[in-house]
Amino acid sequence: MMAFSEDGQADPLMIAKRDAEYGTNSKEREEHRAKNLDFSYQPSKAADHWLQGQGAYQLETVKTNFKSGMLQAFGSCTSTSDSHDCK
Repeated sequence: MMAFSEDGQADPLMIAKRDAEYGTNSKEREEHRAKNLDFSYQPSKAADHWLQGQGAYQLETVKTNFKSGMLQAFGSCTSTSDSHDCK
């Protein structure tokens, strides 16, 4: 998941609609941040490695029987089939 991180990335009409809907003022918030935040922070060189052509991690979801899956994870059950008797 990513977010807008530079000026001009978000549609100005979308921002105006959000401001009206939530009763906020994005311009005032931006000015407040500019005055009060420390912008000298430098991210770690290891951050965003995917931007440097080093690939990205992808997680795979697998459906499992919750009770037996948890027992297997903690070593209380050795069966891997859905028809086992883990208690």
